[in-house]
Amino acid sequence: MTPRPLDKVLYNTQNIPIFEYKLISMSELEVLENIGTSAVRRLRNSKLSTGKPFMINADELPSGQSYLEYPDGKVWVV
Repeated sequence: MTPRPLDKVLYNTQNIPIFEYKLISMSELEVLENIGTSAVRRLRNSKLSTGKPFMINADELPSGQSYLEYPDGKVWVV
C-alpha cells in the first residue's frame, strides 16, 4: 500500500501496514482511538479464527469477571 498525498500509513515491526488515516480530517486522539480499535478487531479476528475465545473486559461486570466470546458466537461471563 503506497500512501497517497496527505495520508499517513503506520507499519508494524514486520513493515506491514496496520492503519491508514488522513492527516487533515482527524485529530491525534481520534487517530490513536482508531489505531487501538483496529488492533483489537485484528486480535479478536485472529483469536476466533484459530478456535480460541476472545476475552472482553466490561466495566458493568463485577471485578474479576469478564466476557468470553467463542468462535461459535456464544458469549459467557467468566
